[in-house]
Amino acid sequence: MKKLSTLTLTAALVTLVTVGANPALADTYLLDFEKDDAGNLLQAGTKTNIGEQWAKFGVHITSNKGSNHPLRLFNSNCGPDFGITCSGGDADLATGPSFGTKPQGNVLIINENTNEEPDDWAGGGIISFAFDKPVSLDYVTLLDIDENLNNTNGYLEAFLKDGTTEKQSLTLGTDNSLSTYDFSYLPEYSVTKLDIKLPGSGAVSGIKFRDFPDPPKPSKKVPEPTSTLGLLMLGAMGAGSVFKRYK
Repeated sequence: MKKLSTLTLTAALVTLVTVGANPALADTYLLDFEKDDAGNLLQAGTKTNIGEQWAKFGVHITSNKGSNHPLRLFNSNCGPDFGITCSGGDADLATGPSFGTKPQGNVLIINENTNEEPDDWAGGGIISFAFDKPVSLDYVTLLDIDENLNNTNGYLEAFLKDGTTEKQSLTLGTDNSLSTYDFSYLPEYSVTKLDIKLPGSGAVSGIKFRDFPDPPKPSKKVPEPTSTLGLLMLGAMGAGSVFKRYK
């Protein structure tokens, strides 16, 4: 009887620990502009409101240039590696082995004008990513940040929920170059907004972030841990009584 009681009590405690040790897992998003938040493929040049294509992921994208220079998707899988002419004459936005980069597919640009043809604007501007709730920002990858060499005010600025900001200056590269900016050192689930100030032409090729989801709502009332333990111990005592009665 003593051996059985020990076993049943151990099982009760293990069950209690298992019930209380399943926290919600973070949702990770790699926004590479290939698909919308429903998994549908996105075509470069579409006039659809690009900034709201990932609203279900909790992110909304805008620029400070308004409707005259709308956000567009540009197909960077063009040029010598793909045998496709880059739209808008923007061969400096091509990616692939010829440029020492991995093909990036769709990238996000501020367009030269309101035409459907993707063509990044040399005037630059700010692309903003606003998050519904604070996220962990891992990194941002930019393409072709090489224009306006006399203009060094390009930057990335993360806005934190405590009211502070974290800014990184852009590294000017060469045509077709990729540059990655790490923000993983920031506190978890602290970034509410990200601004990317392009000093001239260029594109955003990817952004990775994580948010902590709301815990799932139980379908039925779950007993409090103390109640659960009490029920388990009562069950254990009952099992012991049965064992004693039939011994």
